[in-house]
Amino acid sequence: MTDFSFLRLNTDFATAKFDEMQESEYFYNGGVCLHPLEKYLQTTNSPTDIAFDDSYKVELINCKEEVIKDITSSVFITEFQDNNGIYQISFEIAPLNEDFYYEGLYLKFTHLDSPLRIYSNRFIVTAEEERNSFRLDYKSYSVYKGTNYILADYYQSIRLLGYFNGISEKKDSKLYTEINGKIRKSRIIQSFEHDYNIEYVNTFVYERLCVALENDLVYLNGVFIEVLDDVSAGERIGKSNLFEANFKVQFDNTQTYEDTYQIAPLLSINELLPFGSYTLASIPITGKATFNNNIIYVGGKLKLYDYSTDALLNEISISITDNYFEFTMPILANGEYYFLFDNLIQDELLQTISITDKEQWKFNIGLADFLGTDFNNTDFFTN
Repeated sequence: MTDFSFLRLNTDFATAKFDEMQESEYFYNGGVCLHPLEKYLQTTNSPTDIAFDDSYKVELINCKEEVIKDITSSVFITEFQDNNGIYQISFEIAPLNEDFYYEGLYLKFTHLDSPLRIYSNRFIVTAEEERNSFRLDYKSYSVYKGTNYILADYYQSIRLLGYFNGISEKKDSKLYTEINGKIRKSRIIQSFEHDYNIEYVNTFVYERLCVALENDLVYLNGVFIEVLDDVSAGERIGKSNLFEANFKVQFDNTQTYEDTYQIAPLLSINELLPFGSYTLASIPITGKATFNNNIIYVGGKLKLYDYSTDALLNEISISITDNYFEFTMPILANGEYYFLFDNLIQDELLQTISITDKEQWKFNIGLADFLGTDFNNTDFFTN
């Protein structure tokens, strides 16, 4: 069983750092380059169980296993049992929002309730190589090369060091013979091939690149790959474990992909207050909006409108605590009202949420009334 994850997880750190090319005097583990403002997802095909039961810590470490940063709040995991009965995970890394430049880093997963420790292979996290790298988003319809996309129905994603090297025209036509024996050529089918080059790649990244590009659905820098030539490998560079690689693709520019969170919880609203019907005596003096994730203030104010006229009545400052914001309710008369907000808050994953429809957060203040059951025929007025 081979795990073709670009961020392959292994229980032994020394094995996680190992490169397969033999008889090399110089070893380099480069190739994987994460952008600090992008999110990534990988699915394991481990020969041994990986199970954390939502009790885990994730750290960025260096080659000496020294902790560089705790990124637990930026990593989200879903677990499943594959067809061989082995527990696997898909893990999603939210934008780390910090540039570590060219320092070699590894992921270290720690199960908080057992001795289980899992390590990834080496990568860098930097925006410096954005122009000299490309991003892949890929998935298949079923099981491909051990990755079970039925049980883990996610696009995997990664960024690799490499660059666009040029474009060339490709023509395709057929010759046919008419009844009179005259040879004719069919209309030329014209397409364009985009050439990508990787100057330095090791066997680990090369194998996974070949597998990733052969998935059913592959997007390179967000554009669908329609036709792919084989990934060619160049000669070994000196006594190192590196060599050059090259591949050509034809794009379908009508199909694009924009990466969204697949495992991390989307920011949503849990509760809005006030909402519904009140009297002047029951309307709360403090309003509140509660969300499923912790939030931070972006800018602007909460806006209060008259429901019937859509007139703006007030712009209100908010106060944020963890996953909710509060505000002081203005003094209002009987009537119907609604709140709107846009670009006001976002969560720690930089997700934003807005209320722009007057029906979403509306309330009314009216006179108190009574139900018929409040009285019965045994009730009398007496002097």
